[in-house]
Amino acid sequence: MRIRCARTNSGFALGNEVRRLVESRIDRTLKGVEETLQCLLEKQEISLEDLKENIQSLEESFGLLSQKWNLEILYTLS
Repeated sequence: MRIRCARTNSGFALGNEVRRLVESRIDRTLKGVEETLQCLLEKQEISLEDLKENIQSLEESFGLLSQKWNLEILYTLS
């Protein structure tokens, strides 16, 4: 873990920009997942229970996505 003792204003600006970009991408991804699930419920006539089972089967994929984001964030910050 790298600790920085001093930060300039540009360091804070860069940190804020990175945070804004990451949060924007996470928000876009979550909205995409939400829209997809909503579409499935409405147009594919899938039951809520079936949808829940399918989402649970994707748990590992979401975990891998989260790990990928964590690695990208750590790489960016180091």
